Amino acid sequence: MTNKITDIPFYKYLIILVDDDRLSNLLNKKIIDKNFPNQKVLDFIFPKKALTFILDYITEKEGLLIFLDLNMPLISGWEFLKILNKKKQYFKSFHIYILSSSINHIDKKKAMKYSFVKGFISKPLTNEEVREIQNKLLIQPLSR
Repeated sequence: MTNKITDIPFYKYLIILVDDDRLSNLLNKKIIDKNFPNQKVLDFIFPKKALTFILDYITEKEGLLIFLDLNMPLISGWEFLKILNKKKQYFKSFHIYILSSSINHIDKKKAMKYSFVKGFISKPLTNEEVREIQNKLLIQPLSR
C-alpha cells in the first residue's frame, strides 16, 4: 500500500520530453526524476526522432505524457501537434503539456484547441507543476 502521492506511478505513462535545448531537457528530467524516481523518462532534442519513436511506440499498454517545446528548428511544436493529431486514435492514452518560453496568449489558445493538449507551462518545469499534472492524471480516467 502506498502512503505518499509520489509513490503512485503515472498509470504506466511513458514520459517524453521534446525540446531542442539539451539543458532544458536535462533540467526538466531532473525535476521529474526528483519527484518520481521510478518513472521512465525519455528526452529528445530532435523532434523528428521523437515523432518516429512515438509513432513506432504506439501501444495499448502504456499511455504517453509528452512535454513539448513549440519553437524548434526543422519540425516545430506546431507541426509535431498536427502529425500526432492525425494519429491520435491509435494511442491508448496520451497527454501533451506545452512547455515553452513563449508567453504569447495566442500560442496558448492555439495549442489548447488540440484535445490532447492538457496545459501550457512556461519554462522551466517546477516540482509543483509535476505534482499537479500527476494529480490530474490520477483523477482522470485513461481515455483517447
